[in-house]
Amino acid sequence: VGGKAFRTTASTLRKAPFFDSMLRLAEDGQLGMTVDDCGRFFVDRSGDLFCYILEYLRSGHWLLRERAADLDFVDALREEAAFYGLEQVKDRLPMPRISEFVTIWQFRDDMSIYVDCLEQTIRQDPDH
Repeated sequence: VGGKAFRTTASTLRKAPFFDSMLRLAEDGQLGMTVDDCGRFFVDRSGDLFCYILEYLRSGHWLLRERAADLDFVDALREEAAFYGLEQVKDRLPMPRISEFVTIWQFRDDMSIYVDCLEQTIRQDPDH
């Protein structure tokens, strides 16, 4: 994927509709040029993001750690999940939390809006 080699089982890959289809075509001998001389599949996508997709296929959980707070990263990962046919799970990716500092900065000129926004934030995420 994206020039990086990954090792996993066919049963893990089959959890993604994209790979399930690809493996069926390979079994039928219809895959063509997407296999290299060593029999490895080539997928022209980001290898850096695929490691997260593969981890999800293995565990059933998004293991993003500190990357979960990175909006651009999570958006890119949503696109990758959609590409691999993981439409039903891309919405399970964590939503980055909006810090109170950002809320204060945005509404510093109108305290009544800030209070309303803060109350709404507390209702949606009582831990923060």
